[in-house]
Amino acid sequence: CTLLGSYIDELNVFLAYGEVQNIVVIVHFTKSNASKVIMRYNDLRMMYKKIHTQNCINSTKLTFNPECEEAVKQI
Repeated sequence: CTLLGSYIDELNVFLAYGEVQNIVVIVHFTKSNASKVIMRYNDLRMMYKKIHTQNCINSTKLTFNPECEEAVKQI
């Protein structure tokens, strides 16, 4: 995983607090959805799936040292 732009700023702010040992980072990614499109052509209905690329800019979320059970076990 490569962090760019504002995600680097978030990481730098976290690291500036000095807590640099046993860090747990959860990265929440965005997933593109497949949508069903129904078209009418010569009175015949056809259904097909088509993948649409959507704007996923700035939709990834970082969580540093979360307090969920799985993260606490790692620390």
